[in-house]
Amino acid sequence: MSKIEYWPLSNGVKVPAIGFGVGSAWRVQKQQYDPDYIMPELVESIEHAIDAGYDHIDSAEIYLTRKELHIGLTNKKVDRSKIFLTDKHFCGTDRLPTFTSSPYESLEISLKDLQTEYIDLYLLHSSNVNYGERKYLTNEEQWKHMEQAYKEGKARAIGVSNYSAESIEKLLKVAEIKPQALQIEFHAMCQEKTPKIMEFCKEHKIQVFAYAPLAPLTLVKEKTPLGEFVSELATKYGKTEAQIYLRWVSQSGVVPITTSGKVQRLKDARDIYSFKLESEDYEKIKQLGKEQAETFYKW
Repeated sequence: MSKIEYWPLSNGVKVPAIGFGVGSAWRVQKQQYDPDYIMPELVESIEHAIDAGYDHIDSAEIYLTRKELHIGLTNKKVDRSKIFLTDKHFCGTDRLPTFTSSPYESLEISLKDLQTEYIDLYLLHSSNVNYGERKYLTNEEQWKHMEQAYKEGKARAIGVSNYSAESIEKLLKVAEIKPQALQIEFHAMCQEKTPKIMEFCKEHKIQVFAYAPLAPLTLVKEKTPLGEFVSELATKYGKTEAQIYLRWVSQSGVVPITTSGKVQRLKDARDIYSFKLESEDYEKIKQLGKEQAETFYKW
């Protein structure tokens, strides 16, 4: 098994360059979105991920999976200092009474649920705030709560998720502490979720994290030039197609967040740093991905 790479954020905090997500793929299985329902299959998958060597786990308030995460970590007797935890606050919904409108309040609940004194990376989940009957904080007001958590050491790093360059720019105008991370959908068929977002993040030293890094494999069922080429590369490198897609994301300078309930798939994903795509193969995936997005993937 190859060693996981560790990449530094702009504040020096090092993040494992692949993560296991306990996100939307699992949230939909929550029975009637019951926050007290515990999914044994998720707990088991978290334990398998830990056994496979993952030390970066990504969760969020809206996923309702914090309790399973705590159980899995407790069952495996994980040393807190050896695990990198990402959590997110979602502002803008009153669908469940457990949701909070303050990032700081949400973090306090997370720390209690996970029984930890800090979160390694804390994100604002979305820039879309619902100004309905309840009064929600603006994105700029939320960021001040994030900065408070950071200053108090309750979050070692802070950032945003599903933000555009324009949305981040608005935060920068009021920020005392700049966002250190951005999590967005990123894969071969989605290389710019919003216009010029990758260039913007590079300019401002914001590390990009990718959810749905395997979308070209899991969502597109037709035979495509991209899929056929990746299949050829899997044979060439002696790897799975999933490993090829994940390695491409990594070589793009983006941290992939993946998930699975299958033990072997977890091990395979964990092992993407045992090889490197040749530059011409990387560039051809990039080219074919852009072409396929226009034809097969409607955003």
